[in-house]
Amino acid sequence: MSDSHSLANAIDVCNVAINSCSSEAAVSGKFLVQEITHDSCKLCWDGKYEETTTDIVLIGVGKASVEFLSAIMKRLVEKNCRHLVRGGIAVTKFGSNQDLKQKDARSLLSENGITCIESTHPEISNQSHDSVVAIKHALGDASKRLEGDKPVFLVVVTGGTSALCCDPADGVSIEDMTQLNRMLLESGADIHRINKVRRSLDRFKGGGLLRLCYSFCPEAVLWSLLVSDVIGDVHNSIGSGSGSYSPISEKVIKMDARHVLDSLFKRASLPPNVAQFFSGDSLRVQGKLSYLVWFLICQLLSDDEASVVKRALDSGRLMETVIVSNRIGLEAAKNQGSKLGYNTYILSSTLRGEAEEVGKMYSSLAESTLVRSSSFVPPCMIICGGETTVTMQENPGKGGRNQHLVLSFAINAHVGPFLSDCGSSSVLLVSCGTDGTDGPTDAAGAYAFFDSLKDESVFLQATGALRAFDSYQYFSLSNPRQSGLVHTGQTGTNVMDVQVLVIS
Repeated sequence: MSDSHSLANAIDVCNVAINSCSSEAAVSGKFLVQEITHDSCKLCWDGKYEETTTDIVLIGVGKASVEFLSAIMKRLVEKNCRHLVRGGIAVTKFGSNQDLKQKDARSLLSENGITCIESTHPEISNQSHDSVVAIKHALGDASKRLEGDKPVFLVVVTGGTSALCCDPADGVSIEDMTQLNRMLLESGADIHRINKVRRSLDRFKGGGLLRLCYSFCPEAVLWSLLVSDVIGDVHNSIGSGSGSYSPISEKVIKMDARHVLDSLFKRASLPPNVAQFFSGDSLRVQGKLSYLVWFLICQLLSDDEASVVKRALDSGRLMETVIVSNRIGLEAAKNQGSKLGYNTYILSSTLRGEAEEVGKMYSSLAESTLVRSSSFVPPCMIICGGETTVTMQENPGKGGRNQHLVLSFAINAHVGPFLSDCGSSSVLLVSCGTDGTDGPTDAAGAYAFFDSLKDESVFLQATGALRAFDSYQYFSLSNPRQSGLVHTGQTGTNVMDVQVLVIS
């Protein structure tokens, strides 16, 4: 099979993975609407949750919130229930309205009383706090229009929420959060550790969106629909847990956050207000046994039983569910790869670690497959999903974790005994973000063939780009027959990354 066919097939498989996680795919067939009377309807989600109501409020946060809320709104319109929508809001990232599909989605929402606003991502800014204020206003306006006694709030939380919405704890400013967020993103820490810190310092995180909804309407039924962009689909890590109830007390959350910060940074390097927030002997816990004792004490002293969110959960008025995840995309990709004639394997949906090291892993995996020392049989596609990290140095260039990963793969394919063992075989790696963006670039990711660095001068350029964290510049100028950027445009979903390794 020619290199051009391998590349086309790999890109096709990536696109199938992304499309299977789209808002239409996630909502179609799962969200059912039945008009009962002119003034009421029955809502059903995936055959598991049903509710009859006279009032509906739509809230969406995250990079894909507009698309998912629009898909829900479309079902309500089709079933003649649009007049039951009392209002709502969608918060997405700046610049996303350039996409034609999202423009149509925004128009549908606006026509039905749903406000669409933009905020910053991946940086936290004043707009992040303004978003929370706007959500409060939208909830206040919608609550005034409620006509029945059992409204349903449909809350969609997608990736990107952590930056788009921020409500700093007392004594901590937006500037502090901006600085700390940048430090965390550059530290190489995984998203679960980063979110521990965010949940402690930000009132919107750790169930904050749920608390806001119930503060305006304590009797509401709330369905929290989560689009997972985290490994393991852990509810309290999706959007830093903004749409998820957590039974863990605030003291334990704060203690966990301090442990993360102590492991990553010197106290003097933290913003002064953040260091002050975590000061105090009560947070100094050493050893596993001490931690467990402290955890139990904090939980016993917690007043969470009285919280409005806990009462809603206990009374069946709160439902949380992951409506789409990376694994769904990988299964669709596997089926497509098989249709194209490959032996297709899913390696993992929980890939993590430094992007550079993962790139080396793919190089070794391809080599072992070529010399028949693995269980993968060519022609094959090895499909994987997850989210890697990049620990950046000072003054980095431009790129993203997917581009960095692919560049590492190409370099290690060149320096290893790869070329002498491959014969006439072809090996290609494609890695892309399912949201259509990779870092602060216009590319979703990158691709490279195993022999893309045969020219020594090109190899030196590649190694220099890797050291400078400047993979975007390298792939922008590379020979497209050997390597290049992957552009998908805005996808309307966000379920981490997908890699396809093709060996033929």
